[in-house]
Amino acid sequence: MDLAVRKESLERFGVENLGAVHENLPPARLVEASVRRREGMISEPSGALVVRTGKRTGRSPKDRFIVEDDLTRDAVDWGAVNKPFSSEAFGTLLEKAARHGENLEEVYVVDAHAGADERYSLNVQVVTEQAWQALFARQLFRRPDRNELDSFEPEWTVISMPGLLMEPEEDGTESETFVGLDFTRRVVLICGTAYAGEIKKSIFTVLNFVLPTEHDVFPMH
Repeated sequence: MDLAVRKESLERFGVENLGAVHENLPPARLVEASVRRREGMISEPSGALVVRTGKRTGRSPKDRFIVEDDLTRDAVDWGAVNKPFSSEAFGTLLEKAARHGENLEEVYVVDAHAGADERYSLNVQVVTEQAWQALFARQLFRRPDRNELDSFEPEWTVISMPGLLMEPEEDGTESETFVGLDFTRRVVLICGTAYAGEIKKSIFTVLNFVLPTEHDVFPMH
């Protein structure tokens, strides 16, 4: 997918006027970028990339929300685990994330498949401000080949902005961290945490909803 199409695909979420967009870089380039941007360092003698996730060193389940709308209202088991969030409030946070993105010099994009079975796998696009998170996503999900990338169209988008801290009183969140899933917009928004496991778990949650409701498949995770 060329850069013009890439930016068009992001604009539907209000993400415009981005700086340099680094798309589907190989691991070595992402490691180099992580070190250059001081996101991490190389461990000796293993040569592994080591990063710090900051305040959040694990998932933040109390900060995760699902947009409640006509699609999810009667299909989600609402409670302490699946907490509702309004579509309007989620849209406001998307706009806030878009403004944050416009101030970034670099953005990293990864196109990938979630799921090995072609009948049920999702085309996932991960957009993040951190090179190492792009590396995480590239290594975690299944990688399309070059021909697939040329015609890749994302079905779900994950926008991860660790540097964007929420304001609970203004944004309706529990803390400075927010993890939100919108099944109508087909977008995940992650803010205020650099813990990359939120990317993985969010897409697993998407599959846990999509597979039974759209494909009549029972997920085992």
